[in-house]
Amino acid sequence: MTATALLFRDDAYLRTCDATVVGVTPEGGVILDRTICYAQGGGQPGDVATIERADGRRIAVTNTVYATDRTQVAHLVGADNAAMFSPGEKVSLHLDWERRYRRMRVHTALHLLSVVLPYPVTGGAIADGDGRLDFDIPDAGLDKVDITDKLNAWPDWSAHFYQVLRDRAKQADGKYYSMPRHGTVIEFFYRKDVLDQNGISTAQPNSWQELIDRLTQLHAKTKLPAITIPAGKTWGGGTFDEGFIHIFNGTGGTLYDASTSKWVTKSQALTDAFTFYATLQKGGLLPTKALLDPTPWAPTKYDGFTGTTADGKAIPVAPPITTQGSWGWVYDWGPAPTGARPIPGIYDGKVDTWAFPSKAPNDNFVWAAEDWMWTISAKSKHPDESFALLKCLNTGQPLAMDVAAVGNLAPRDDIRDISPYKDMPYLIKMEELLTSGRTFKAQVGIDKIQQAVGAATEQILLNKMDGPQAADEFNKQATELLGPDAVETQ
Repeated sequence: MTATALLFRDDAYLRTCDATVVGVTPEGGVILDRTICYAQGGGQPGDVATIERADGRRIAVTNTVYATDRTQVAHLVGADNAAMFSPGEKVSLHLDWERRYRRMRVHTALHLLSVVLPYPVTGGAIADGDGRLDFDIPDAGLDKVDITDKLNAWPDWSAHFYQVLRDRAKQADGKYYSMPRHGTVIEFFYRKDVLDQNGISTAQPNSWQELIDRLTQLHAKTKLPAITIPAGKTWGGGTFDEGFIHIFNGTGGTLYDASTSKWVTKSQALTDAFTFYATLQKGGLLPTKALLDPTPWAPTKYDGFTGTTADGKAIPVAPPITTQGSWGWVYDWGPAPTGARPIPGIYDGKVDTWAFPSKAPNDNFVWAAEDWMWTISAKSKHPDESFALLKCLNTGQPLAMDVAAVGNLAPRDDIRDISPYKDMPYLIKMEELLTSGRTFKAQVGIDKIQQAVGAATEQILLNKMDGPQAADEFNKQATELLGPDAVETQ
């Protein structure tokens, strides 16, 4: 058995290489004798690439994984595409360099973080634009300065910072240990050009049923998935953060009971939310195969929403509707080099947004929250100077430059006339929604709830459960993970 030579170990900046096909796997993987693609593992997703055949055809590699014995690397192209390759065939491999480079930068940042925080690392993960490290931190190991008095003494705090962000920053003891660096709004983004071409209304849908009817009409015309709402296990916490919570917020239900400090894991509202997912799945409206992909955001929010593959090949725009945060305008679909997968004409009416509809009619809303937070370490020898720096960074020109760079929103209402932020009306439009958005403040155990939501929605994607059954599965999973004393029924 020929082991795959890992060329990236000698040169991490290689973008293309010639290779020979060694074999294919039942899962739709092409094994090459050499590769520039990093295989998924250790919390880092596998590389995305294209394989170019002798006739010039390029086959998209949606993920890279190790084969069973881990001596060979499989480039996943799908079973039908893999069947076209024969052992001994000469091919060229082209890496999605922009995506790899973003991951490399995050990887390096996490190494630096592990040096700054001198605690044992217990886990971690890397995505295209962010990452995390899990530390075993002793009690009080990351104490922060109480900045309550400093914020209250700063006139800008109460005069200009959005109330929802101030409320989310306040801790259970009534104090502030951080201040919002950016705001963010999540809602539905849609391809107006695609809906117009298919004669589908682009007016704001005012209920779940109205949205479902419109999606059904679109699906009937295109025979393609109509909407991306993160679901399943492979999207990780994003299934909850970018998907489920926005459906649940449209039920009028309670997920965490502050009066008892318990999670609500069984209720009619939860059944309604999972039934909404099941209705979409039954109607063929969700991109099921893509949502079960190891990197589900790639075939949905990148390939599907933009209508282009990583190598620039044009494909149908499907799904043309997706949940997305304000950063999509710049980081995901904005012009290069910042945009990961640019959509030409994105600022000229090709893309627009809807608020999330609720189950009940005429109760539309958006998600409103902070993106990142500023804090001051309790070990700082200069807390006053540190707070003065944070005030500077969260004011005027520095703040306008900061939020514009990544497509986030100003956490305060008085920088809309400051460049370069003032030249981004699509961000300002979303910022104005911070005053009326809905939110959910994470509580202890949120990671367990995210895990249970992922497991339950995956059963829907696999067509193994309907809405009520998935709600029961969520209750079962959440109760096992959190413990029976931490949950309740409403």
